[in-house]
Amino acid sequence: MALSEAKLRKELKKAFKKARELNNDKPKYSKASIAQFIADAIANYAGDAEIQISVPSTILSTVPATVGTPDAASSGQRLKVVDTQSGKGPLAATINFSFTAMDIGMVAVTPVIVAYAATLMNFKNLPGTITATGASIMAIPPVLAPAFAIGAAGGSEDNVIRTMATIIHTSFKSTLFTGIGNNIAPPATGPVVGTLM
Repeated sequence: MALSEAKLRKELKKAFKKARELNNDKPKYSKASIAQFIADAIANYAGDAEIQISVPSTILSTVPATVGTPDAASSGQRLKVVDTQSGKGPLAATINFSFTAMDIGMVAVTPVIVAYAATLMNFKNLPGTITATGASIMAIPPVLAPAFAIGAAGGSEDNVIRTMATIIHTSFKSTLFTGIGNNIAPPATGPVVGTLM
């Protein structure tokens, strides 16, 4: 599927809508719950992250007759992220901290989104025969202050969400994955490097 800014906007819009819900003229959800909804939105979006193996493949055959040649089966393959839940707890906790600390620009959240992106370490194709394990490093940190400045200046919630989604999406698209790829049949292994798609 690949990362979609439109999906992130939709997920954030759902979280913001829940944040406005009332029960007997009081907020229906706690700040911690709202923080969890925003973390869920980011994790749901990140669940579509993919990397692509280069053409020709950098994964090389380990079959004795063809050892060291590019693996044709993995060439150009797109691998989808396996786990987007591992870093979600700290992300929700930091968003909640940002709310309770009245961190208007959500400055505390920036490094935690960078850390969350680093948890995207495992990728695989649909049948699970081609995998990659490594490290994801976000090159452009998501500075959210401009999004909240729009709201503070009287801008619409939609504009805040749109700007927030653009900032987060740009940061995720700047994330570089570096790792080792494997194909189980025919056996092959080698480096995999690429930005999240």
